[in-house]
Amino acid sequence: MFKSIKFKLILWYFIVLALILATFSLLLYFSYRYNLYSRIDGSLQSRAEAVASLINIQKPDLIVRFNFTESGYLNIDRIGINYPDTLYPFIDQARIYGQFIQIVDLKGNIVKKSSNLGEKTIYLRKDLLDEALKGNLFFQTIRLDQNITIRFLTYPVKDWQGNVIYIIQAGTLLNEVQASLEKFSLGLMVTVPATLLLALLGGFIMAGRVLKPIEEINITAKKINAENLAQRLHINNSGDEIGKLQITLNQMFDRLENAFSAQKRFTADASHELRTPLTVLKGEIEIALKKTRSPEEYKEVLESNMEEVDRLTNIVKDLLFLAKADDGKTLLNIEEIQLNTICEDTIKQIEFLAREKKIQIETHMDSDIKIKGDADKIKQVLLNLLDNGIKYNNEYGKVSLIVCKKENYAEIKISDTGIGIPSEDIPHIFERFYRVDRSRTREIGGSGLGLAIVKWIVEAHKGTISVTSVKSEGTIFTLILPY
Repeated sequence: MFKSIKFKLILWYFIVLALILATFSLLLYFSYRYNLYSRIDGSLQSRAEAVASLINIQKPDLIVRFNFTESGYLNIDRIGINYPDTLYPFIDQARIYGQFIQIVDLKGNIVKKSSNLGEKTIYLRKDLLDEALKGNLFFQTIRLDQNITIRFLTYPVKDWQGNVIYIIQAGTLLNEVQASLEKFSLGLMVTVPATLLLALLGGFIMAGRVLKPIEEINITAKKINAENLAQRLHINNSGDEIGKLQITLNQMFDRLENAFSAQKRFTADASHELRTPLTVLKGEIEIALKKTRSPEEYKEVLESNMEEVDRLTNIVKDLLFLAKADDGKTLLNIEEIQLNTICEDTIKQIEFLAREKKIQIETHMDSDIKIKGDADKIKQVLLNLLDNGIKYNNEYGKVSLIVCKKENYAEIKISDTGIGIPSEDIPHIFERFYRVDRSRTREIGGSGLGLAIVKWIVEAHKGTISVTSVKSEGTIFTLILPY
């Protein structure tokens, strides 16, 4: 179970989702906390600035007295003469609800503090006092005891010349903020695991549905064997990855079925081709051994046996060539070759066969055609096609070899005026052991492997071969070989 794709998929899904939710929860928590503290800090700074605006009056004829009421409000009473009327609304009275205020002198002594601080005293540390005397304001979070936490702003007040003359500290309780953060954290601690469990359940269901076609592939693949190669996968959705995999597997099964069928046919045909000359050999030898024969009769039997041995040798040679080609062991000796020379040598080699059957060979070749290829293999192709053109031709017929130079390739056409190939047989003539007229095999010769070898050699040279034919009129083979 733990090694299954389904388990691994769900596990990775769970881990990734847990990381995403944890990261999102942390970002949400700290964002919420930042917003809460930003609002508190902004409120504290506004209160400190309001107090500073009321008491930061530097007039030689003005005395300002600070007084904190029992409820924690800060009263500022004005005593003075020649006081500007425009300042009355600002210094009559200032009330800071729900907050703590204390005023510190330049030595760090607390001049006044609101009564709601009680007996508790919050002193500025030496390093913080020095920072405030430089004119910098800053915030602190101070825990007075286990149940009381205060957010404090230290706000230096400057005179008209920019010198710090005293320090205002405004603070507020963080109990409600901490309670709100605890509730928010508790909500996240409940919501995130619940979401993970629901997602895990949904992932389990989704993984089952997604992997169901793979299980069907597994079941179907187990049913496919040598006796049941026609079995195919049912394609649910050809557009998704699973559907594409099913299509690919079906195509692979098609190729396997075709290859297996071709292999069976090849084995049967090879057995038949090998059995026929062996049967002839055995029959002729048995007849020769039934009674004493004259030397001429033994010679005739041996000559016939020699023909069958040659036939067997050619079949085995062709089979070995194709077997090596299938395994990729047939190597080509690629070099720049003169195609005209190869064609001329091939014509000279096969002319005696044409003369025996009174076949006329015509040639037309463009000059100086060079290609990259294996000279021996190209010659083998030409010999095979010209040999077929002679064997399957009519007496006094004609075979023509035309070689043309094209822009990027050489074109070779080998045509004859022979018996032709029926249209229904043309798609199969390059198959191994396929022959159009099996009844004429022994008379004409051949094993049905020649054209299969020709096709392999041409394609190994990155070329193409095609055929057109009209029964009783002739056949044309066209080869395209790149430079």
